[in-house]
Amino acid sequence: MPERNAKRKIHIRMSEDHLSTPFKNGMFGVEVTVEGVDMTENELMVAVCTRGKSQQRVPRREWMTP
Repeated sequence: MPERNAKRKIHIRMSEDHLSTPFKNGMFGVEVTVEGVDMTENELMVAVCTRGKSQQRVPRREWMTP
């Protein structure tokens, strides 16, 4: 399990290296600012999104891709 966790952290780091954050994006029909990516305690990759004073961590499986 530790090896799997390390691989996920590397994947997140690589994703961060290829994303220029923050950026605006549409999610669930509203415009949000994607501040970055992170990993939850359950090892899910999430986008850290803000809109005004609200913040939400959206799991990778829920990201809309073109």
